Amino acid sequence: MKKVLLALIGIILVALVVMPFVAGHKTQQTLESWVAQMNEMGSYDFSWEEYQKGWLGTEAVLKVSLELPAGLDGEVTELNEWTIPLQLSLHHGPILWRDGLKPGWFSGEFYLSGTHQDWVDQNLSVEGDGRFFVSKVVMDLAGNATIRDHSLPFKVSKDGSQFELSGYQGEGTIKRDGLLDYSGVLSSMTVTGGESNLQMENMKFGMNSDFGDKVGRYAIPGSAKFSLASMNLATAEGKAVLMRDGNFSSDLVFNAEKTTGNMRMVMAFSEMQLFEDKVEDAKFDFSFNNLSLSFLNKYMELVEQVVDSGGETNPMLAMQMMGLVSSDLLPAGPQINIHQLGFKTPEGILDFNGSLAVSPEAAKAMSNPMAILSHVTVDAALNADKPLVFRLVRQNVLKDLNKTQFEGGNQMTEDEKQSLADNQTQMQIDMLTIQGMLVDKGEKYQTLFEFKDGKAVLNGQPLPLPF
Repeated sequence: MKKVLLALIGIILVALVVMPFVAGHKTQQTLESWVAQMNEMGSYDFSWEEYQKGWLGTEAVLKVSLELPAGLDGEVTELNEWTIPLQLSLHHGPILWRDGLKPGWFSGEFYLSGTHQDWVDQNLSVEGDGRFFVSKVVMDLAGNATIRDHSLPFKVSKDGSQFELSGYQGEGTIKRDGLLDYSGVLSSMTVTGGESNLQMENMKFGMNSDFGDKVGRYAIPGSAKFSLASMNLATAEGKAVLMRDGNFSSDLVFNAEKTTGNMRMVMAFSEMQLFEDKVEDAKFDFSFNNLSLSFLNKYMELVEQVVDSGGETNPMLAMQMMGLVSSDLLPAGPQINIHQLGFKTPEGILDFNGSLAVSPEAAKAMSNPMAILSHVTVDAALNADKPLVFRLVRQNVLKDLNKTQFEGGNQMTEDEKQSLADNQTQMQIDMLTIQGMLVDKGEKYQTLFEFKDGKAVLNGQPLPLPF
């Protein structure tokens, strides 16, 4: 019995000695995998300046640098040399003794160090005690990691301008299969300078990306969202821009074969005031279906080539782009849908929806543009209150009158110009109604358009085409 007990104690002691080394190896393997995934996304470069793996812990320095296109290297030298070293301090498992003897592979934190922390101390007015920025990370024995980020509120003033940011809070998880789920909150941001003042309140964002299911370098399935309670840009003359309850979201989903994806984006806000114009309950709901992932990856590679060349026009790249359209984009049968484009003004409501679909057969007709049209389908519907239509048409009429008066030297009084704008606006609307472009629906105007099999129908009537 004593021999069994001694053997068991010996096994436990060996495990306590060996397992931290195993956990240290697991820690390094995980961190290097994360760095590789981030580097594949571009824009930033992550590299280890120092990595010291010990028995019970790891001390390292991770350099995060901004990657600039080759064409901008000489123009933006300061940004090109911009690098932040993040100090990493971790302790290894499988028993995380700093966390109350919890099981796990590692835990610890990233934080600013060295000259960058010194720069913060010298240039920022930070509220609170402790480190300016800390990212705490813990990985359990199943390989799932939890992240919690925190930064202190600060303000910085220079040359009569001031930038103030409330403290940031963020948290998320990284699953062992590569699924990232993260969200953050920034209570407020204020920028003042000269005679202007920008203030943004209660900003929240979230993302859910599946790095374990990505296709190629660029396509990663997932979703993102951003919201803010208000944005107010004011000048000495009064409020210039005001937005309330803004919400933005996007989603990308693959098909089972990982050949196409459906992307949907939604933008909405309850109120926006731009100088004297005010819009309420605005929404833009847009989707792109059957987006070829091979086209997306090749297209992004071409975009990188254009950016790296400094934006110079290259006929060969234009030809490659056209080739991608016929070889990768059209065969998937792409569809564009505007599910809703609408807003409300003091004059009334406007609502629009429409779709454009291209059948896969269109790829075979690239040499004949007219033949492509037989594979294109378009549906659109517009409804708008009459006072709003009158206002929109009148704005265009008044713009033309001002241009004509300026170019011709003809001078009218303001009353004469406004009266003429009213008359011409009503005449244009009446003409559009007579021609069947607008349909009078009592309090609204309506327009319905359909294009199919090379034929167009406007408000139920065939529309002659110039081809």
